[in-house]
Amino acid sequence: MAAFRRIPIPSSRRFVMDATAIARDRPIIYGLCEADITDVRHLLANAPEGPISLTGYVVWCLGGAIADHPTVHGYVHRGHLVVFTEVDATVIVETNHGGMSFPRAHVLRDVGNRSLRDLHLELRRLQHDTASDTARAVRMVRPLLALPAPLRRWVMRAYLRDPQRRKRLMGTVAVTAVGMHATRGFWGIAIPQHSLQIVIGGIETRPVAVDGSVEIRDILSITVAVDHDVVDGAPAVRFADDLVSRIEDADALRGDIDAWRKVPNRR
Repeated sequence: MAAFRRIPIPSSRRFVMDATAIARDRPIIYGLCEADITDVRHLLANAPEGPISLTGYVVWCLGGAIADHPTVHGYVHRGHLVVFTEVDATVIVETNHGGMSFPRAHVLRDVGNRSLRDLHLELRRLQHDTASDTARAVRMVRPLLALPAPLRRWVMRAYLRDPQRRKRLMGTVAVTAVGMHATRGFWGIAIPQHSLQIVIGGIETRPVAVDGSVEIRDILSITVAVDHDVVDGAPAVRFADDLVSRIEDADALRGDIDAWRKVPNRR
């Protein structure tokens, strides 16, 4: 008989299993995009208060893109499309619970009306508090985790059916940054809980034609996943094209960082 060992699965892992089970039937359109972030990457690495996370930057760009294409983060509810004016972005942070990797979700509120500095500082605080916050959250929902899986998922579906509850608990869009663990370019394919999810993939350094010459550039892989019940292919492509343009816009980032330098009492 082949050798093996049994590893106990912590109860918190049931959240991941439930999430994938609930999201499995969503009619998702996927778009695989690339963004040249050579200049942006340099600016992020040399920000006034230390390096800015790529996740925070993409979330910042996402808020502006959704403002111009608001239906992409809408939800179908009782024969209507509910479109929120605020963009609440859920980011996924890897933590550890029960000796296993656990993806903890955190909602960044109203990202379209916040500065990159503000988002960066919140993410930085989150990274320091992740382990204790995860343990506290698991303790709070332990009665739900004790239910049988079918009943537990029915409760979750019923609770999330209301758009206001969904926004309060999960935000309106999700951003997953799996690329931070990669050493080369790749695209991640998510099983989205949201009508819109962005997966930040890997970064590949390769030759690219720029203004008639060949340069070595940093190319970021990005996956855009949208709910086909909410948005069709053409509007989804226009949104994705706008998002990539914003991510590549080093001038806009440079202007925000210049304003950042003028902020007093930096923390």
